[in-house]
Amino acid sequence: MNKFWLIFILFFPLMTFSAENKKEIIESSNDLMLLKKEIEKEKSEIKKIDQSKTSVGLKLKVIEKEIAFNEAVLSEINKKYSKVKENQQLIGDKIYILTRDIEVLMKEVRKGNIYLVDNRGVINLKLLIFSRSYHEMIKNLEIIEKVNIKLKDKISQIATKKKEIEELNKQFDEKSKELENLKKIKWEVLKELQNQKVIYMQTLTVLDVDKKHKESYYLILQSRYEDLNKRVLEIEKENKNTHFNQTAIGFGKLKGLLDWPVKGKIVEGFGVKYVESLKTEIYNKGVKIEVNGDGFVRSVHDGVVKYVDWIKGYGNLVIISHPDDFYTIYANIDDVLVKNGQRVSKGEKIGIIDVDIKEVQHYLYFEIRKNNNALNPQEWLKKEAT
Repeated sequence: MNKFWLIFILFFPLMTFSAENKKEIIESSNDLMLLKKEIEKEKSEIKKIDQSKTSVGLKLKVIEKEIAFNEAVLSEINKKYSKVKENQQLIGDKIYILTRDIEVLMKEVRKGNIYLVDNRGVINLKLLIFSRSYHEMIKNLEIIEKVNIKLKDKISQIATKKKEIEELNKQFDEKSKELENLKKIKWEVLKELQNQKVIYMQTLTVLDVDKKHKESYYLILQSRYEDLNKRVLEIEKENKNTHFNQTAIGFGKLKGLLDWPVKGKIVEGFGVKYVESLKTEIYNKGVKIEVNGDGFVRSVHDGVVKYVDWIKGYGNLVIISHPDDFYTIYANIDDVLVKNGQRVSKGEKIGIIDVDIKEVQHYLYFEIRKNNNALNPQEWLKKEAT
């Protein structure tokens, strides 16, 4: 009697991460290591300077770099978290498929048993008793044998799949532990980041008593805007060769109709803003939107990604070029999902703002520009976030 054993060997590529702590995550990135060394060098230079107001500007510069450094570390953690989460989801999907396969096989086994076994629990003799000839009886015996072989094969498949599920459940639990570990590391970095921001604000109070230092910090703020403007101007020069879908609705016709880039509410508006610590006014070219949804940042219209990078004071930043010489700017993104030169559609996910830790305020900085002239986003977005 031939026996057929059908064994499915499922190869499942699992990505593993050895990152047990923040140090290992930092060391895994050359950019983070270089930034860390630069910060340590500047810290040592500060110690050589007299503890006077003349060193305040340099202190602010170093604190800004430390904040940027930890934001970059958070970005790396978020990337690893997303990959582990994705792998865990794949494992869960595989478990679901195997469980469903087992249910189908069990039904087939039950059907086969009904064919082979009568209501008294013995081999169905009707096939044999009512055989009209010796040859027909032999033929019916062969049928019973074939059904029996198939049943054994299905039972073997069930056993194999159950073992696979046991192994996958172990892998699923391992991924759960890895996610919990990444959450702990992330929380530690966030606490460190919050402490640095407190120190940053305390250092700013030193500037409050000295007009000269207030002016120097104001220049820092201005340099941020100038840095961003420089990027947009460079993009404008390159944008002459960009071709858009002619059937798409022009950006200029969408005033008051644009979907929001994130779910949330505006907490800092467009235009003139009075900064209490500086006793002066600055001009906001965009809006801050506090995120209260899933954290996904979406393109408000069809376009081409023209710039993806980190800019001091803005964090991870994406600039998208749209038809009719319009641009949208998305900043303070934790994890960027698009690349330079990539075409995106309206509503397409371009980044993630991490909303896992509830104790921290999460926001997106958003601008709309026409030929580098800043426009009020509140006049272009729909009345309510959707």
